[in-house]
Amino acid sequence: MNFVGSQIVIFLIYFLSDVRNKKQQLYYEQIQQTERLKTTGQLAAAVAHEIRNPLTVVKGFLQLYEKEPTFDDKKKSILN
Repeated sequence: MNFVGSQIVIFLIYFLSDVRNKKQQLYYEQIQQTERLKTTGQLAAAVAHEIRNPLTVVKGFLQLYEKEPTFDDKKKSILN
């Protein structure tokens, strides 16, 4: 009876350790996924900024040219 009891205790220790290890592995994978999503979001924000920045400059210059009195209406309509 003592041998069977010790085997049950060893099995329970193994079972609880295995469950704990699986939870830790799942947690680690979730952290990795979160880091990948974070990096992807930062990259997308940087790309959007690099695209938006030159477009804003071009838009500003077009608005200045639109107000230029030396441009005739035909040229101004092309800018719009």
